[in-house]
Amino acid sequence: MRWRSFLVVLVMGVACDDPTGLGNSTFHVPDVRVHVVGSALANLDAEGHFQLRTPAWPGEAPIITPEKAAGFSLGFLRTYILGGEEVEVPGWVSAKEAIEAQHGKPIRWEDVALGPREVFFSESHLEPVPDTLPIFLKNHLGPFYHVPLFVRSEQVATISIAAHATGLFLDANGRVHRPTDETAGGEFHWHGVPKAWSIGDPPSPESVVESVATATGARVSEVPYLLTARREFSRSYSVWAIRLEREVPFRREKDGSVEMASTVYMGAHPLTLPPGAAGSFEALTYHLPGGHQPLEVEVPLPDGAVYRAPVRVGFPVGMEVVTPVG
Repeated sequence: MRWRSFLVVLVMGVACDDPTGLGNSTFHVPDVRVHVVGSALANLDAEGHFQLRTPAWPGEAPIITPEKAAGFSLGFLRTYILGGEEVEVPGWVSAKEAIEAQHGKPIRWEDVALGPREVFFSESHLEPVPDTLPIFLKNHLGPFYHVPLFVRSEQVATISIAAHATGLFLDANGRVHRPTDETAGGEFHWHGVPKAWSIGDPPSPESVVESVATATGARVSEVPYLLTARREFSRSYSVWAIRLEREVPFRREKDGSVEMASTVYMGAHPLTLPPGAAGSFEALTYHLPGGHQPLEVEVPLPDGAVYRAPVRVGFPVGMEVVTPVG
């Protein structure tokens, strides 16, 4: 069970019963009305911000609600930061130390709060995991919620919660309790957000749309959706799938070739980093699917066996960095 324990450590976050109990914060989100058409335009609110799709998953396994995900993220603070509990794993620093190191300065944890858009839901590129496999695998390979945490207008961290983590519950003090099943795990992932990073993590879909529309001259035709990036360990990184009104040219960084595409994937992290890399942020990075897309992904199991996870149709796994041409 060593692999299961390692997953739990990378992601130890927890819950709270009052998502507004630690204050409030503000964060600028651009009005994107001039950058969108079609269903993207039809799904804007009065301020020109997207009304994102309701979280859903094609499998039969239930998922937690966005409200519970927000509560669990603040429970992370109450239990593992403010509460002083730590995960005992040799060679790993506490969650507090790791997040502050990635953020770049000490954090006033007592002032941490949810942002104005409390929760982002990200799809998995893999098909639902069968119930016959361990719970931690279902958590790790399934969809995730990403919860940005702020101190006033500055984002300091992102806590990610497995959408299938239905076994978590809170006590009367808002402290999280994990399932007693020995196959549980992989419920939480987290990382600090660099203090100079100003467009959010995940970046707001409006910031991403404004960027790609300005760079390409093409408007966005559908509401963006978030896709969890392929990471063998940390699942707290994600990219937006952006559908444009027409094909535009992109240049592949790998070989300089130019390709026409109407769907591009954008995020704050390069997807070519080694597995488990954390705290790496760049200016918004563009990606297109690589030339070879596997039909399944091999996932090692604790008993030495391998689970071959089928890839969902239309959800690319291998990505390559590109830049808009022109």
